Amino acid sequence: MVAVDVLVLSIAIVASAVVYRRRADIVRCDAALGIGCILAGLWLITAVYLADLYAVTFLHETAGAHAANSTMLALHLEFCWYAFSLAAVLVFVGLVLTVLRFSRQLRDMAARTEELLKNENILDSIFENLPVGLLIKDSNHMIERSNRAYLSWYGDALEDMVGQRFDHIKGFQSEEDARIMNAQEDEVLRTGKLVQRQVERPFVDGKFHTLSITKFPVYDREGNITKVGSVSVDLTELVKAEEAMRNALAEAEQATRAKSQFIATMSHEFRTPLNAILGFSEMLRGEFFGPLGAANYSEYANDIHESGEHLLRLVNDILDMAAIEAGKRTLAKDKIDIADVLRECMRSVEQTANERGIDLFLDVPDGIRPLQADRRALAQIFINILANAAKFTEAGGTISIGARADDEALTVRVSDTGVGISDDLLARITEPFAKGQSNPHVTESGSGLGLSIVKSLVDAHGGELLISSKAGVGTAVYITLPY
Repeated sequence: MVAVDVLVLSIAIVASAVVYRRRADIVRCDAALGIGCILAGLWLITAVYLADLYAVTFLHETAGAHAANSTMLALHLEFCWYAFSLAAVLVFVGLVLTVLRFSRQLRDMAARTEELLKNENILDSIFENLPVGLLIKDSNHMIERSNRAYLSWYGDALEDMVGQRFDHIKGFQSEEDARIMNAQEDEVLRTGKLVQRQVERPFVDGKFHTLSITKFPVYDREGNITKVGSVSVDLTELVKAEEAMRNALAEAEQATRAKSQFIATMSHEFRTPLNAILGFSEMLRGEFFGPLGAANYSEYANDIHESGEHLLRLVNDILDMAAIEAGKRTLAKDKIDIADVLRECMRSVEQTANERGIDLFLDVPDGIRPLQADRRALAQIFINILANAAKFTEAGGTISIGARADDEALTVRVSDTGVGISDDLLARITEPFAKGQSNPHVTESGSGLGLSIVKSLVDAHGGELLISSKAGVGTAVYITLPY
């Protein structure tokens, strides 16, 4: 009887110890109530056996056999049935609660397992079908998995690749490449950092392909790095395109230099006969050596001289464009008073404005700080704009120049009440040789390079050119130059 009492006590103690050690899992599973009821029933039964053990041992020795037997008889006949009944109820309720809770846990686990399987299928599909090479290796550089793209590149069957090291596959890579690869993978395993390199590898098509390879760490559930992943991107077509672009750019630059050199050379060659034409025509129309005879000769001499001057202006414009495009037009920047430059430029168009009855206005506030710029270039910019405005502003019109400055830039506005620019011409007005009847910035006899030169010089100063115009109303040109 004593052995049974000790056995029941041992079972209760062991069960309680197990529950105590697993209490976190029991709480997480929300099974604490059910397990508590079972333990309570178990300890209720144990209490009966402890009382029996007390009567058999201690009471028998102290009170005598008769008292011990009477106590045991009362315990088994009166109290044992109630205790065992209550213990059975507690254990039953505990079992029911525990079974219900674990049944729900199993259903939830089955649902989560199904969801995990779905996610795993999605990840497998992504892994296999991404158009880049994917590879997983263990800490010993053994290949564990590769996707279809990677296998299609090298033509190796999956069973021939998995479980091997690349540096052990004959002819796959050079010894130096293998050494660098293993060193990078060891670095990823040690530091967890991404490592990238670019290599050339022969594919199954017999051609060398340029690959960008990125190594990344793979962690286990405890956060330890156990594997190395690899993403390989085929850059062959991109490299070819970049090479083709560089070649095309080099050819374009060479062609541009050849064009600029040709234009500059031809323009210089034009100047020699032009000087002769201008000189002799000037002598003819001035009749330095006597009368020419017929009156038409003098008229022809004037036409020759005007045509020569126009051609010389065209040659000078072409030379300016060629120098700018070739990068040979250097800016000699100095502190410039913008008001002085604008007044000087206005004087160059005063005669034309007076002859055509055009009013000129200049509005430059006092206190505008000097601008760091090339004075000759600024003068060329504003003389071109003012000359074009004067040519296409009708009698009685106005040309206004205003300047405003802030801490960062100076803006000069040149506006006129001329014929304006049509929308189709405005979009390409600064292109070289852009000409048209309604273009107020290029005369019919001009080269079409005026605003192109202006834009190039403004760009050279790091500034901005903006043109606003409406046909029949007028044009406003805004030049913004940074301080």
